[in-house]
Amino acid sequence: MTNASLPVPFALLTRRQLCVVAERFVQGRTVEKTARVLHISPAGVKKHTQRIYEKVGVTRLVQLVHALHTSGAYVALLAMASRGLLRGFRRKPPRMEGRGEAEGRKHRG
Repeated sequence: MTNASLPVPFALLTRRQLCVVAERFVQGRTVEKTARVLHISPAGVKKHTQRIYEKVGVTRLVQLVHALHTSGAYVALLAMASRGLLRGFRRKPPRMEGRGEAEGRKHRG
């Protein structure tokens, strides 16, 4: 299943935007939780959301959710997620370098 198997206008979304739709709107996650899951900033999630609204032709969340359900994209995205087809589009978590430095700055009695 690819973007082409999704109904228009959801087929026009990029793979990253599909991940945002799947995580935020299909799974019902907050901006912050979506950002953590996808390893992007909350501002990035908000920007993707804005572009998704533009491509789908809606201005509010309720309209987007309605479009997801009436077009059949909701079921298609659930199927993609259950098959692991959206997993490869998540960024890897950033590496935590120098963790010992923060511990060294603790209060020294």
